[in-house]
Amino acid sequence: TVVDLVIDVSEVKAQIISPQPNQMVSDTVEIIGTASDENLQHFQIEYRAVDTPLWQSILAPDPGDGPSSQSFAVSLTKLERATSKVNQSLATWITPPTDGTYEIRLTVIDLAGKSKAVSVPVLVDNLPPKAEILTPRSEAILGEETPITGSVNDDHFSRFQLDYHARSSDADWQPISVIDPTLPKEANLLGIWQLPRVDGQYQIRLQAKDQYGRVTIQTVSIMADNRAPVVEITVPAAGAIISGKIPILGSITDLYLDQFELKVRPVENSPSILTEGNSADWQLIQRGTTVSYTHLRAH
Repeated sequence: TVVDLVIDVSEVKAQIISPQPNQMVSDTVEIIGTASDENLQHFQIEYRAVDTPLWQSILAPDPGDGPSSQSFAVSLTKLERATSKVNQSLATWITPPTDGTYEIRLTVIDLAGKSKAVSVPVLVDNLPPKAEILTPRSEAILGEETPITGSVNDDHFSRFQLDYHARSSDADWQPISVIDPTLPKEANLLGIWQLPRVDGQYQIRLQAKDQYGRVTIQTVSIMADNRAPVVEITVPAAGAIISGKIPILGSITDLYLDQFELKVRPVENSPSILTEGNSADWQLIQRGTTVSYTHLRAH
């Protein structure tokens, strides 16, 4: 009886070239490497989250003896040799939706039962960073110095920035001073905004960026009101001598008028006015609470 034997003393070769250790990956990733042996039986590629022992298949051989129906899979009968791959694409990995640190493992097995396994850690980043402005609220009326609070974070956070521009024009975005732009924040102070001197409608923009390059943007529209209302009484004129019931005419000018009050009081130590109590007390004549009051008229 004659028995043919194949003596296999060669070393199984297994190497993952790409992705590199601790490389940040996203979406679909091509795994490039080497799975080689003179008597290669099969190779398989798996992955797992670093905090779990469960490996999940990226590429696995067909357990049957027939041709495989799986993409990239290598299957064969006991005496068949699979085709080695050297510095070639081994599989395509659809990365998991949850961000985190994962491990990719390549296992190569030859017909003699010898095997070799190699692994690389990678950082999966499929989620965009969080960017949320909490204050000021949309359409708020602001004056002078305004704190901006909000949240910016990501498992692989890079940095954030704040800027603003006038909504009434195509003006360039101007920077707003931020606090620790490379640190993630949750419901915390992001920056302090010194409002422009010109009253009007403005837009605040928050941009958060992660290490993969994804950017999330949120904008809030506000109204800047730094100037005090301009008021004028035109009738009666200053120093006029009046008696009885008279009209009081004037004007109020402001983009964001909230309310006005018209009051009168006697001049202190005036010998021609008889008063009771505190002569410096102001007496209300008229109050308005709508921005449509741009002119005063009272009797």
